Amino acid sequence: MKRAQREILKRGGGAPAGGFAAFPPVPRRRRRRWSGSRVIPHRPGRRLSDGVVLLAALVVVLALASAAESAPLTPRAAICQVFRPCAPALRVAACESAGWRPGERLRFYTYALGAAGERGLFQIHPVHFGWLNEQRLFDPLYNARIAYRLSRGGTSWRHWTCRP
Repeated sequence: MKRAQREILKRGGGAPAGGFAAFPPVPRRRRRRWSGSRVIPHRPGRRLSDGVVLLAALVVVLALASAAESAPLTPRAAICQVFRPCAPALRVAACESAGWRPGERLRFYTYALGAAGERGLFQIHPVHFGWLNEQRLFDPLYNARIAYRLSRGGTSWRHWTCRP
């Protein structure tokens, strides 16, 4: 019996004329179940494993995003990330690292090594090695940043034999 019905019977009253069915239904309380030391409200149709699956999917998405950020850039992407506009810098890098000539397809060699010890895409000369990390000169992004600094923001190409 429901609480309201019991109270009516305690007061000495009988059942209503239409029976107890005339009373409006009493809202049911949600069941609670135990999970470890916490009480978790029961949700029909949902399992606790749904949250675990959602968390695992989030971890995978974040891992893929961080892997994409840490993936090495192509030489073209590295140059265009540093220089704006990037067309003159692309021509200089292609000419310096691969011996590009106008009318040919742009090619880039990140591990190009010149006769005087120049290194990387923009063939940075050993004169500048005092303030540079020599080992990173073969990294396209680092080489492009050094070239940007030497070219005064892409405005002066006097340090290079190839000019845009």
